[in-house]
Amino acid sequence: MATKDHPEEDCSPLLDSYHHREYQALIGMLQWVTTISRADVYYATSSLSRFSAAPREGHLSHVLQVWGYHKKYPNRAIRIDSSPFKENLTSKFNFADQYSHAVEDMDKSYPKPLGEELDVNIFFDSDHAHDRKTRRSISGIMVYVGNTPIIWKSIR
Repeated sequence: MATKDHPEEDCSPLLDSYHHREYQALIGMLQWVTTISRADVYYATSSLSRFSAAPREGHLSHVLQVWGYHKKYPNRAIRIDSSPFKENLTSKFNFADQYSHAVEDMDKSYPKPLGEELDVNIFFDSDHAHDRKTRRSISGIMVYVGNTPIIWKSIR
């Protein structure tokens, strides 16, 4: 979805029962796809899924655009990659002076690690008052361990 898209302002006609079911099926498939590998369309899916009870023609065209994006970019799935993150973002922050007394207790029965220690990086973004009718915000978060995203979420 484009930044300036506001599906809550759509005034096009409501869908008939056939297209209504089609819309719900397409949204259901998008929710499944975002769960297994495609976090890049999570925002669009969550924004459009709230209109499943009474979708309009404009909402259906947005869902079809998301599927067109899938067709145009089929290889944008999340890959499991154990390599370290490309940028070392934690080097900017040094908390040793604030937490000099902290030590990590490790159980002696744990096996020795086979590879390098992986960084945990968290990215967060928010669009405050994005919804023009309710003035609610949309926020997103992605958590990476190494180069693999393990948690992603878009909430309103």
